[in-house]
Amino acid sequence: MSKYFASVALDCGVVTLRPWQRGDEYRLVQIADDPQIPTYMADVFPTPYTMSDAVTWIEQNEAADPQTHCAILLDGEVVGGVGYEIQFGERRFTAQIGYWLGVPYWGRGIATAACRAMTDYAFDRHALRRIEASVYVPNVASQRVLEKCGYEREGRPRNAVIKNGEVLDAYMYATVR
Repeated sequence: MSKYFASVALDCGVVTLRPWQRGDEYRLVQIADDPQIPTYMADVFPTPYTMSDAVTWIEQNEAADPQTHCAILLDGEVVGGVGYEIQFGERRFTAQIGYWLGVPYWGRGIATAACRAMTDYAFDRHALRRIEASVYVPNVASQRVLEKCGYEREGRPRNAVIKNGEVLDAYMYATVR
Protein backbone atom coordinates (compact mmCIF):
# COMPACT_ATOMS: atom_id res chain seq x y z
CA MET A 1 0.00 0.00 0.00
CA SER A 2 1.24 3.47 -0.85
CA LYS A 3 2.26 5.85 1.90
CA TYR A 4 -0.27 8.28 0.44
CA PHE A 5 -4.04 8.70 0.54
CA ALA A 6 -4.96 5.30 -0.88
CA SER A 7 -6.48 4.32 2.46
CA VAL A 8 -6.77 7.51 4.47
CA ALA A 9 -5.07 10.83 3.69
CA LEU A 10 -1.95 12.54 2.39
CA ASP A 11 -0.55 15.33 4.53
CA CYS A 12 0.82 18.03 2.23
CA GLY A 13 1.91 20.45 4.92
CA VAL A 14 -0.43 23.29 4.01
CA VAL A 15 -3.35 20.97 3.23
CA THR A 16 -4.44 17.35 3.35
CA LEU A 17 -5.67 15.27 0.42
CA ARG A 18 -8.12 12.42 0.91
CA PRO A 19 -10.58 10.54 -1.28
CA TRP A 20 -13.98 12.14 -1.77
CA GLN A 21 -16.50 10.58 0.59
CA ARG A 22 -20.15 10.67 1.55
CA GLY A 23 -20.77 13.69 3.69
CA ASP A 24 -18.71 15.98 1.40
CA GLU A 25 -21.74 16.81 -0.76
CA TYR A 26 -23.01 19.88 1.09
CA ARG A 27 -19.59 21.51 1.35
CA LEU A 28 -18.83 20.62 -2.27
CA VAL A 29 -21.95 22.44 -3.47
CA GLN A 30 -21.18 25.35 -1.16
CA ILE A 31 -17.74 26.02 -2.66
CA ALA A 32 -18.21 24.72 -6.24
CA ASP A 33 -21.40 26.67 -6.99
CA ASP A 34 -19.61 29.95 -7.66
CA PRO A 35 -19.65 31.36 -11.20
CA GLN A 36 -15.91 32.13 -11.00
CA ILE A 37 -14.94 28.47 -10.49
CA PRO A 38 -15.74 27.10 -13.99
CA THR A 39 -14.19 30.09 -15.81
CA TYR A 40 -11.02 28.17 -16.67
CA MET A 41 -12.27 24.62 -16.20
CA ALA A 42 -13.48 22.08 -18.74
CA ASP A 43 -17.18 22.31 -19.47
CA VAL A 44 -17.76 18.96 -17.75
CA PHE A 45 -17.57 20.89 -14.46
CA PRO A 46 -21.24 21.68 -13.81
CA THR A 47 -22.50 25.22 -13.45
CA PRO A 48 -24.58 25.84 -11.51
CA TYR A 49 -23.25 23.11 -9.21
CA THR A 50 -26.17 21.28 -7.63
CA MET A 51 -26.59 18.72 -4.87
CA SER A 52 -27.33 16.14 -7.57
CA ASP A 53 -23.97 16.95 -9.21
CA ALA A 54 -22.19 16.53 -5.86
CA VAL A 55 -23.88 13.20 -5.09
CA THR A 56 -22.99 11.87 -8.55
CA TRP A 57 -19.36 13.02 -8.19
CA ILE A 58 -18.96 11.39 -4.76
CA GLU A 59 -20.55 8.12 -5.93
CA GLN A 60 -18.32 7.98 -9.03
CA ASN A 61 -15.20 8.56 -6.96
CA GLU A 62 -16.11 6.06 -4.27
CA ALA A 63 -16.59 3.42 -6.98
CA ALA A 64 -13.40 4.30 -8.88
CA ASP A 65 -10.52 1.83 -8.85
CA PRO A 66 -7.99 3.24 -8.64
CA GLN A 67 -9.16 6.42 -6.93
CA THR A 68 -7.41 9.26 -8.72
CA HIS A 69 -9.41 12.26 -7.48
CA CYS A 70 -9.52 13.64 -3.98
CA ALA A 71 -10.76 16.48 -1.87
CA ILE A 72 -8.36 19.19 -0.73
CA LEU A 73 -8.83 19.88 2.99
CA LEU A 74 -7.64 22.91 4.90
CA ASP A 75 -7.99 22.57 8.67
CA GLY A 76 -10.29 19.59 8.06
CA GLU A 77 -12.65 21.45 5.72
CA VAL A 78 -13.06 20.72 1.99
CA VAL A 79 -11.75 23.71 -0.02
CA GLY A 80 -11.34 22.19 -3.50
CA GLY A 81 -10.35 19.16 -5.50
CA VAL A 82 -7.37 17.68 -7.32
CA GLY A 83 -7.06 14.61 -9.49
CA TYR A 84 -5.70 12.97 -12.58
CA GLU A 85 -6.97 10.82 -15.41
CA ILE A 86 -4.75 8.06 -16.75
CA GLN A 87 -4.89 7.99 -20.52
CA PHE A 88 -5.32 4.80 -22.53
CA GLY A 89 -3.92 2.99 -25.56
CA GLU A 90 -0.59 4.34 -26.74
CA ARG A 91 -0.93 7.15 -24.13
CA ARG A 92 -1.34 4.74 -21.18
CA PHE A 93 1.85 6.02 -19.54
CA THR A 94 0.47 9.58 -19.46
CA ALA A 95 -1.99 11.20 -17.08
CA GLN A 96 -3.76 14.55 -17.19
CA ILE A 97 -3.88 16.45 -13.91
CA GLY A 98 -6.39 19.07 -12.82
CA TYR A 99 -7.29 21.02 -9.71
CA TRP A 100 -9.65 23.70 -8.48
CA LEU A 101 -10.26 25.69 -5.31
CA GLY A 102 -13.11 27.62 -3.80
CA VAL A 103 -12.63 31.35 -4.44
CA PRO A 104 -11.83 32.29 -0.81
CA TYR A 105 -8.80 29.98 -0.98
CA TRP A 106 -7.18 31.39 -4.12
CA GLY A 107 -3.64 32.80 -3.90
CA ARG A 108 -2.64 31.01 -0.68
CA GLY A 109 -0.33 28.27 -2.04
CA ILE A 110 -2.99 25.60 -1.57
CA ALA A 111 -3.24 24.58 -5.23
CA THR A 112 0.54 24.35 -5.46
CA ALA A 113 0.78 22.07 -2.42
CA ALA A 114 -2.06 19.87 -3.70
CA CYS A 115 -0.73 19.68 -7.27
CA ARG A 116 2.79 18.85 -6.09
CA ALA A 117 1.54 16.08 -3.78
CA MET A 118 -0.82 14.64 -6.40
CA THR A 119 1.94 14.64 -9.01
CA ASP A 120 4.25 12.73 -6.66
CA TYR A 121 1.42 10.36 -5.74
CA ALA A 122 0.56 9.62 -9.39
CA PHE A 123 4.18 8.88 -10.30
CA ASP A 124 4.64 6.75 -7.17
CA ARG A 125 1.43 4.77 -7.61
CA HIS A 126 1.39 4.13 -11.38
CA ALA A 127 3.83 3.31 -14.18
CA LEU A 128 3.50 6.82 -15.59
CA ARG A 129 6.18 8.49 -17.67
CA ARG A 130 4.41 11.83 -18.11
CA ILE A 131 1.81 14.02 -16.41
CA GLU A 132 0.37 16.92 -18.35
CA ALA A 133 -2.06 19.79 -17.93
CA SER A 134 -3.79 22.05 -20.41
CA VAL A 135 -4.20 25.62 -19.16
CA TYR A 136 -6.11 28.38 -20.94
CA VAL A 137 -3.75 31.27 -21.72
CA PRO A 138 -5.58 33.85 -19.54
CA ASN A 139 -5.27 31.58 -16.46
CA VAL A 140 -1.95 32.95 -15.22
CA ALA A 141 -2.46 31.69 -11.66
CA SER A 142 -2.72 28.07 -12.82
CA GLN A 143 0.36 28.49 -15.00
CA ARG A 144 2.30 29.61 -11.92
CA VAL A 145 1.04 26.62 -9.93
CA LEU A 146 2.32 24.19 -12.54
CA GLU A 147 5.65 25.97 -12.91
CA LYS A 148 6.18 25.90 -9.13
CA CYS A 149 5.50 22.15 -9.26
CA GLY A 150 8.20 21.57 -11.88
CA TYR A 151 5.98 21.38 -14.96
CA GLU A 152 7.37 22.90 -18.15
CA ARG A 153 5.43 24.70 -20.84
CA GLU A 154 5.72 22.60 -24.01
CA GLY A 155 3.51 24.37 -26.46
CA ARG A 156 0.60 26.65 -27.23
CA PRO A 157 -2.28 25.04 -29.11
CA ARG A 158 -4.00 27.92 -30.92
CA ASN A 159 -7.79 28.34 -30.89
CA ALA A 160 -7.89 25.30 -28.61
CA VAL A 161 -11.08 25.95 -26.64
CA ILE A 162 -14.25 27.99 -26.54
CA LYS A 163 -15.17 29.31 -23.09
CA ASN A 164 -18.10 31.65 -22.55
CA GLY A 165 -18.29 32.30 -26.29
CA GLU A 166 -14.61 33.29 -26.53
CA VAL A 167 -12.04 31.29 -28.52
CA LEU A 168 -8.89 30.86 -26.44
CA ASP A 169 -5.43 29.48 -26.91
CA ALA A 170 -4.14 27.04 -24.32
CA TYR A 171 -0.73 26.12 -22.98
CA MET A 172 0.36 22.50 -22.63
CA TYR A 173 2.41 21.87 -19.51
CA ALA A 174 4.07 18.58 -18.59
CA THR A 175 6.47 16.93 -16.25
CA VAL A 176 8.19 13.65 -16.98
CA ARG A 177 9.68 10.97 -14.81
